[in-house]
Amino acid sequence: MKIYYLDESGDLGFDFRKLRTSRFFVIAFLIADDKRPVHAVIKKALKGLPENDLKHNHGVLHAGYEKSSTCIKLLRHITSKDICIAVMKLDKRKLTLPENIHDFYSQVVISLFNCLHTNGLIDSSEQICLIASQRETNKQLNDKFAAMVSQGTSIVANISTEIAKPYSDKGLQVVDFIAWAYWQKYENDNPLYADILSAKTILECSYDGDKKDRPLIS
Repeated sequence: MKIYYLDESGDLGFDFRKLRTSRFFVIAFLIADDKRPVHAVIKKALKGLPENDLKHNHGVLHAGYEKSSTCIKLLRHITSKDICIAVMKLDKRKLTLPENIHDFYSQVVISLFNCLHTNGLIDSSEQICLIASQRETNKQLNDKFAAMVSQGTSIVANISTEIAKPYSDKGLQVVDFIAWAYWQKYENDNPLYADILSAKTILECSYDGDKKDRPLIS
């Protein structure tokens, strides 16, 4: 069974009058055969942190809160593991306004699966466990996301979805750094972090969106 860790960076806001609304939104898959080497990345990173840094993160690492040096060390740890990475970026200024932001997110995840298939990077007969970082506290929304992904990725024979929090599965902390690294590349024109991951990245693609009869974001 293949394990696909999923997380995102940026936001899904479309009101660009707000200063904190990002232009780009990024989702990333960390693909592995075994959880243990992925979890080891976080364990190793935590061991190398000064005591003062450990106090503020409570044993859970988040790329947006860590020092640049910590991010670089962790990303380098990732490249030593038997994993691969797939990334999809969204330039929201080129997309149409989503009717339902929750369904839209599910469609983006499905699109990344489809891109992997189109490029011959996914075996339609393999079993996949998708472990997604919890975005919603509403159980119905989480159940709907799992159902949409399972039904929408018909290219895969068997896919199950788990929703978890980063403290309960360290793999979600690792994929957070991956999504953040690529978001830095697109949003801030800073490829420093993503370049570290280039040898492990099997797919880097863009979401074109569904443009039918919906207003363009200005």
